Amino acid sequence: MKGKNDMEKAPIKVVVAGPRGRMGSETIHMISETPHLLLVGCVDNKHNGERISDVLGLAAGDAQIYTDIEACFFRSPPGCID
Repeated sequence: MKGKNDMEKAPIKVVVAGPRGRMGSETIHMISETPHLLLVGCVDNKHNGERISDVLGLAAGDAQIYTDIEACFFRSPPGCID
């Protein structure tokens, strides 16, 4: 059984919708600099299957871009959606 301290250490998994836009890219930048947040996926109308770091040129980890939101939630379940 996990205790309170274990729960506090687990990162919050985040999915970002519209990662190529101004707000989405700023959100991804903020997530990459916040230790308790983890970018697990992005939803966009282009670049299906590509890594967000390759598309944006940011050190944003290896989160995958999905054009299908249901596929994103199935393969990369978030704890938070922006």
